[in-house]
Amino acid sequence: MDSRSWKSSVFAGLLLLSVILPACSDSEERDVRRRLENSIEGYETKLTPSSRNHNVVAALRQATVQTLQVPRIVYTRLVESRSGSVVLIVYWLEKSPTPDALMLRNEKTRSQHIFTIDPMYAEQINADAKEYVVFQAAWRLDLQPEDWQSLQPQLQEGELESVLIHDGKPVSNVTLVERWSQQKPDASTMPD
Repeated sequence: MDSRSWKSSVFAGLLLLSVILPACSDSEERDVRRRLENSIEGYETKLTPSSRNHNVVAALRQATVQTLQVPRIVYTRLVESRSGSVVLIVYWLEKSPTPDALMLRNEKTRSQHIFTIDPMYAEQINADAKEYVVFQAAWRLDLQPEDWQSLQPQLQEGELESVLIHDGKPVSNVTLVERWSQQKPDASTMPD
């Protein structure tokens, strides 16, 4: 093959790639938009006046294909119920779920706690990713007394921050952990 044929072949290959690649990204963009619309519709239909899904819906409405490229925490809550159960829950938006854990840290005490996303939860999150761009993970801390006991002093010492991590590295925005205590039965204070 002479140099002209070789250059023509390379040029033809590049031209073909330039036609194929945008089509792939357009297809991916359409899929992300479809899943974003599914998520908005799903949360709006679940929304009731006493529900606390308002911040999820607001975050979904502000989301774009570009902002969904990386995980963005909507909120992290530590919910203590009247019955004594303690649940740590995180909601986030993302094109495809990448986090494998949630890290809670207290800058004042320089402490951190890592909560790995259970493989069964991860399986459900990945299944949800076929239709949605909003995900959640939760941990029952009252069933993990050592984690709950080690977190309590950190809660007393100041603000607790949360960040999603993948392979030990932060991959999301940092948010403050909201602490909810459900001392009386009040539907307006129930978590999502």
